[in-house]
Amino acid sequence: MISKSSEDFQYYEDRLKFMRDEEAKLQAAQLEGEMLGEKRGEKRGEKRGLIAGHIQGLQAVLNDEVSGETTLLAQSQSKLQAQLAELQERLRNRPA
Repeated sequence: MISKSSEDFQYYEDRLKFMRDEEAKLQAAQLEGEMLGEKRGEKRGEKRGLIAGHIQGLQAVLNDEVSGETTLLAQSQSKLQAQLAELQERLRNRPA
């Protein structure tokens, strides 16, 4: 029925192309978002790993029991940062 009028057929083809283009843009944006999320997650994980390493080093210097990496990495970044700050303060304030 659409092919009876060349204008209707062209409109149909243009609309179909537009819809396909929009779907492709959406898929590309979703893929980009997933990749960006993975990169952010990796950076966040690296930062938590560095903080955990600092905590373990300070625990050793202060003769505390050194926490396991798994235990530390199970904590949130804010909790790790608070623990690191507390250990740093203890190191600064320990008797010489």
